[in-house]
Amino acid sequence: RTLRARRIGAERTREELGRAFPGVPVVIARPDRELPTVGERAVIVVATPGVEPSASAAGGYAAAVLLDGDLMLARADLRADEQALGRWAAAAALVRPAGASGTVVLVVSDPAVGAVQALVRQDPLGFAQRLLAERDEVHLPPAWTLVTLDGERSAVASLLDAATAEEGWPAADRLGPILLETGAG
Repeated sequence: RTLRARRIGAERTREELGRAFPGVPVVIARPDRELPTVGERAVIVVATPGVEPSASAAGGYAAAVLLDGDLMLARADLRADEQALGRWAAAAALVRPAGASGTVVLVVSDPAVGAVQALVRQDPLGFAQRLLAERDEVHLPPAWTLVTLDGERSAVASLLDAATAEEGWPAADRLGPILLETGAG
């Protein structure tokens, strides 16, 4: 019955890896710092998402550990899972192939999650097709276009009437109107 931070940050990760692998330098790659370079000597690189130094290791990295997967997927964003998969795939692409002594790509997340399965199976296309089908079913972008009209009720009604009467406009599902409270009362 103890509390533990869900995310410990790059500095703390560097400290913990330094203790786990004594004698191996641990460097941090961040957007606000010059990216570290890695030569032939073994080095552990801790990188925040999106700033993985691709040109650092000659021939690629021996391994990658992708931390905080559940946090990346839990963001309040419709595209969180597809963005996570994109970042993971980009990081995994920096690891040398097994034939060139590349070791492993490890993602720390729930293995049943679709984005994790797509990474493991190397199937981003199938993942994208499933996402599109799910979003089509519930009328979300990019399968559906969403337009929000805000204004006086009569002006919005007039615009809707004109748009639906226009020849060639696609059919639309109409949600609303929703009366919004105005003023701070």
